[in-house]
Amino acid sequence: MRRDPDGGGIGYKLYATELSRRVADATMDIVGPGAQLALGTEDAPLKGRAESCYTYTVIDTVGGGSSEVQKNIIATRKHGLPRNF
Repeated sequence: MRRDPDGGGIGYKLYATELSRRVADATMDIVGPGAQLALGTEDAPLKGRAESCYTYTVIDTVGGGSSEVQKNIIATRKHGLPRNF
């Protein structure tokens, strides 16, 4: 298994998951209460995709290491800060 010593992949993962979380949050706010209706629900705005996206952003944030762990790795590898900063 190849390691990523400079944390570039970690930075990308953190950026992508945080961006998708913000987009999903904004979509839920813009669409309103109907955004909570599940995918496939007949009356759901955006055919339920807002709820589905929001649910998957939570999974993506934890999958591959939580965002807080990723931030700690970047802090130690790229910025030379002590562990658990």
